[in-house]
Amino acid sequence: MLLEAGLPLTAIKIDEHTKVIKGGGDYRKVSPLGYVPSLVLDDGTLLTEGHAIVQYIADKVPVMRLAPPNGTVERTKLQA
Repeated sequence: MLLEAGLPLTAIKIDEHTKVIKGGGDYRKVSPLGYVPSLVLDDGTLLTEGHAIVQYIADKVPVMRLAPPNGTVERTKLQA
């Protein structure tokens, strides 16, 4: 979604079974429940649910029309 939106990203591989971060470290220190995917924002905010991450990214670039506008029935259907 970040690529589609044209936003920068640094992808980090996580072993979904062991939660080991490629290059070392325990992913549970980033996301205590071990959820993948997660998105850490520049201010340190952690987003962990895929649907929330996708909507956040879509809202960052509304001109791309990656999701219906907030407050519409179409957006509610997307959330469902």
